[in-house]
Amino acid sequence: MAASLAACRGVCWAASGTVIGRKGFVELVGRWQDGGAFPAQLVTSLKAGLGGGIETRGLSYFTGQELRVEPASFSEEGQGSLLALRLASQLIYRGTLEVPEQAISPDGTPLRLEPSANGRFVRVWAG
Repeated sequence: MAASLAACRGVCWAASGTVIGRKGFVELVGRWQDGGAFPAQLVTSLKAGLGGGIETRGLSYFTGQELRVEPASFSEEGQGSLLALRLASQLIYRGTLEVPEQAISPDGTPLRLEPSANGRFVRVWAG
């Protein structure tokens, strides 16, 4: 991989609008190749949604759905973004969510994941 990126200055993923320099890209992908988590921040971006939630952009390229973490699911700034990226990493492997499911956040909080009425989003709530 390093040889093919030698002349590269950066990488852009159009589905999410993500741009990252060559050094950052090689570092994140290297961690993944060494057994770390899938680098969701390379292929998804996050934006503020209506009502204070956090939404992904680009996840639907892999799953057919974007992710929306509802504001009641996090209490501190930055916590919602971290949760969204971790769930996005898992959903990339899992695929489309068609029925509600339960999950546990990294801090042990129970989570409820369910597809939106139109199926375009996976909505996440604490509890």
